Amino acid sequence: MRFILVLVAASFVAWFFSACGSASAPPNFCDTACSDQPITFNHPHPDSPFVTISFKGCNPDTISWSNKLLETTRKMGYMELVGKEARINKDFISCYFKDTSYAWLKYNDCITGRGFLVKLPYSKSDKWSIYTSALNNFDKKFSVEEGVIAYYDETFIYAQNMENGKIDRMLLNNTKLDIDHNNVHGTFDSINVSKTRIWASIKIDHQFQAREKKIKIE
Repeated sequence: MRFILVLVAASFVAWFFSACGSASAPPNFCDTACSDQPITFNHPHPDSPFVTISFKGCNPDTISWSNKLLETTRKMGYMELVGKEARINKDFISCYFKDTSYAWLKYNDCITGRGFLVKLPYSKSDKWSIYTSALNNFDKKFSVEEGVIAYYDETFIYAQNMENGKIDRMLLNNTKLDIDHNNVHGTFDSINVSKTRIWASIKIDHQFQAREKKIKIE
């Protein structure tokens, strides 16, 4: 009888901790279902610029981009270019084209919700821009005006006009913040970014505080 009671108690304890563990596990940002199908973006420009992301083993493997003015297709390994893994869902990625000058990829990692921004220049003489701390409006609590991108570091939130490249920024705090990029809502509850304003609710000294600044990137 005592053995049966011990066995029942052990089973209950195991179930309890299993239930607690599953209850505390954070939900994924978006569907992580595996797909090896490439994602391609095309722009209705006479020179047909495009961007394609190919996948291998569920993860992005290669980014290719070109247009009719180029003799070859530019290609880069995803990890070589971006440097951080991400599980990409086709419904949580977009591409902005600046004619045949460059394209901006914007997406979020479906596991952590971490935001990414990747600028792909069509000319080899132009500069890359890679941001692995983006505040993208795929997140329902982040509002970013069309044609604008937002990203952050431990000191500032930046707003950039994708059309003309103008950048402005807002100071987060008087001292640098310790930010977990894979848990962005631990620092930023919500944001609202436009060509004329940056507003954010930021955790400072264990409390969320509102910060706001007028900007001009038009």
